[in-house]
Amino acid sequence: MGPTLTIASEKDGHTLTDRATYLAFRTRTKLPILLEGDAPLLNALGAGVVPAVAYLGSAALA
Repeated sequence: MGPTLTIASEKDGHTLTDRATYLAFRTRTKLPILLEGDAPLLNALGAGVVPAVAYLGSAALA
């Protein structure tokens, strides 16, 4: 994603990126944030614990 930001900046273009990458490259590019906080742009991630028995089955634990 970093090279994409660099090229977009060099060509006065636009691109979509995540906030962490933008912040990491903000001093190396001249790209302003044009849109943020819009619901369709939300990239929600989650994690959950799955018991080994449910994943592997009881035969794998024997």
